[in-house]
Amino acid sequence: ISTRTSGTWTSSAYGFRNDYSYGDSIAGNFFSGHRYAMYMYSNQGSSSDTFYIVNNMIWGGTYSTANAVRFSSVDRVYFVGNSVNSTSSYNSSSYAAVEFSYCDDVSAFNNSIARPNGGYAIQYLYGARANADHNNYYAPNSTSYLYYNGSTYSSISAFNTGSGQGANSISADPEYFSATDLHTESMNLNNAGAKTPRFAMDYDGDPRPTSPDTDYDIGADDYWLPDYDADVVAINSTSFASGNNTISVSIMNNGIKTWASTDTLYLEYSIDGGTAVKDTMLPSSTAPGASINFDFTVPYN
Repeated sequence: ISTRTSGTWTSSAYGFRNDYSYGDSIAGNFFSGHRYAMYMYSNQGSSSDTFYIVNNMIWGGTYSTANAVRFSSVDRVYFVGNSVNSTSSYNSSSYAAVEFSYCDDVSAFNNSIARPNGGYAIQYLYGARANADHNNYYAPNSTSYLYYNGSTYSSISAFNTGSGQGANSISADPEYFSATDLHTESMNLNNAGAKTPRFAMDYDGDPRPTSPDTDYDIGADDYWLPDYDADVVAINSTSFASGNNTISVSIMNNGIKTWASTDTLYLEYSIDGGTAVKDTMLPSSTAPGASINFDFTVPYN
C-alpha cells in the first residue's frame, strides 16, 4: 500500500485496519483516525514473513481509549522511519501512541513518536526479541512515557537500562509543521537515524540521506540543514520615544554548527523604508537552536 488518505470519521472509527494477513508492505502513506489511525491484528504468517511499515505519517486524533498505532499479535514487524502524532491526553500505558501487544521480533528504528498532551509514547507488552533504537519519543506532559513488558520509565536512559532498548534514542520536540502535517526541519531529528535496509526513500519519495548529508534522519521526512543559518526571531524594540532608541533583536542559530566568537554575522535595519543601518555581530558560543540578543551600535533617532 502506498497512497495518501483523507476523509471524515466518527470518534470511534479506524483510519486503516488489517487483520489476518502476512508479508505486507505499507509505505509512504498518510493515515488518520480519531480512534486507531492504524490497527493490525493477528498478522503472523510463517517465520519468513515480515511486515514492512515504513515512511508513513500517522495522526491518532483525540479519542481517549485508543492508540494512534496498534499491533496486536503481529510478529516480525519492521516499523521504520514513521512519524506519529497522537493528540489524545488519556494517560494510560494501555493506550500509548504506539503499542506492540504480544508481538515477537519487532524491529523499530528511526521513528518519531509524539504524545504532546500527556500519556505514553510507546508500549511493548508481552513480546519477545524486540530490537528498537534511534527513535524519538516525545511526551513533555507525562511523568512516565515509556512502557516495556510490565515496567514504566520516565527517561530514555532508564528505559535503556531497564529494557536494553534505545541506547541511541532521544526525547525531543519533533517540531511537526502541524498536528497532521508531520514534516519537520528539527535539528534534533536531523542525521540522528540509523542506516537500515528498505529505507532508501522518505515519505515524499526523496532519497535518503538527503545530499550532502550522509546520515539518515529520524521520522518519515528526510531533509538537509545548512551548517550556518541565522534568523531574526524577535524584535525586542517595539515602541520608540523621542531621542535615541536602541534597536535590539534576538537571533537564533538555525544551522547545525555552534557559533563561535571567531564567526561574524552581518545585520542591518531600516525604519519605514529609510536608509539601512548596517552592523556586525561577533557572537559568543551559541549552540544550534539557541538564541542570542544583539543591540545595534547606531540607535534610531
